[in-house]
Amino acid sequence: MTSDTFDRDGDGDRSVLRMERRYPHPLSKVWRAVTTPEHLAAWFPSQVSLDLRVDGELRFTGDPNLPDSGGRITDLEPPHVFAFTWIDDHIRFELAEDGDGTLFRLIHTFGDTPGAASFASGWAACLQMLAAVVAGEEPPRLTPGPAEHERYVALFHLDQGRVEPVDGVWRVTFERQLTQPQEDVEKAIATWPEGADRRLEEGTGHGPRLHLTTTAPTEAAADAAHDAWRARIEELAGRR
Repeated sequence: MTSDTFDRDGDGDRSVLRMERRYPHPLSKVWRAVTTPEHLAAWFPSQVSLDLRVDGELRFTGDPNLPDSGGRITDLEPPHVFAFTWIDDHIRFELAEDGDGTLFRLIHTFGDTPGAASFASGWAACLQMLAAVVAGEEPPRLTPGPAEHERYVALFHLDQGRVEPVDGVWRVTFERQLTQPQEDVEKAIATWPEGADRRLEEGTGHGPRLHLTTTAPTEAAADAAHDAWRARIEELAGRR
């Protein structure tokens, strides 16, 4: 069983990624794999040390994409719920018996909405490694590739920009996480036509983050501009 969903609030301040997997192993075995440092080390994105109690401290080290950081356990209901903060994010594991197996839910709440595809593709790899851990096998060291990232971009509709009225004109904006090296992206967007401000910033581990803004006098013109710039971005992302 596999289920991946993504929701964001109207203002885009916080987003929630939910991923569900079924493991054909007892609840106690999966619980051990998601709460003990020696098992977490085999599948979690970073090394974890923790004080397993509510308000207990966690330390995250060894993630190549993030500085060492800390968090706090917010919820602990053995063997069903383990939740904690990680920098500005909140991670929640929910486990339930499902016949002779375990239904595992990961709920990740975060503020970086355009990074959702990066988070999802990363977690998908982690949960595949977790499957090997609970099966007593040596987990493969998986790294999500561009195709998996772009699959989640499409699934979560992260390829869409925003069209909105601002000060008497219509503004079109895109914030799009890319997977190509920044040098390649810089060369590509330098050939795009004038008519939009664009800039790059550090992204979520897969490549740079593209910000693009343009304006149009009418809603219809803004919709047309949205579609034209979206096509260019999708071509750059390798999806056209």
